[in-house]
Amino acid sequence: RPRLATVYFHAVDSAAHMSGVGSPEERDAIAQVDAEVGALVEGVKKLGLEDRVNFIVVADHGMTNVKRSDVINLDDFISFDDVFIPAFEGPEGASMSPLVHVFVENGDIDGVYQALSNGCGHSHCTAFRREHLPARWHLNNPDRTGDVVVVADEGWVLFGASLTPKYETPSIGVHGFDRHLKSMRATFIADGPRFADHVTVEPFDNVEVYGMIANILGVVPAKTDGDISHVDYFMTPASE
Repeated sequence: RPRLATVYFHAVDSAAHMSGVGSPEERDAIAQVDAEVGALVEGVKKLGLEDRVNFIVVADHGMTNVKRSDVINLDDFISFDDVFIPAFEGPEGASMSPLVHVFVENGDIDGVYQALSNGCGHSHCTAFRREHLPARWHLNNPDRTGDVVVVADEGWVLFGASLTPKYETPSIGVHGFDRHLKSMRATFIADGPRFADHVTVEPFDNVEVYGMIANILGVVPAKTDGDISHVDYFMTPASE
């Protein structure tokens, strides 16, 4: 019998993207997922396993609404002939993104950074050299992070008109902004024998969930940015 089972419900994410945060469609999706989680809980109770099963309900990100008019065209700042932007051009590329990695292909990192920084100075975005990214983002890996990273202000998105001529994304709800924004916070609900009752916990990083699960399973976790001491105050000791 498995010691860990995971399941993903896409309804809330899909509804918020398509119809927006706070929309009737999103509320209906929340009710749908709530009923589905409730069915899981009732199923465990019918099997008499409620004293052995721990439930952890999480979201992978928050969401905020973006107007179609609140779009920043990076073509106004730089020529895309000199750079590669995976968010627009890669295999998972899309027509818009709140954050983009800019890989400079002509060697002029300073010039590209200055052009983006100057453009953002008169718009709703911020450009960072990789080495100057906020430490809390954990993004300064030279193998994975662009030479320059541009992040839009909350409620705005970045766009490349020459790469995607028509901005026709159906998304109204968007995520991927600075994770310290309140709108980017995710849901966390836990219940079971390893969790204290009736506790409202302080916000914590999603990376702590992995260590939490490893602790419940009694396995040694791999090294991550998490620290179990950040969350063990609402956990109960394992029974012998």
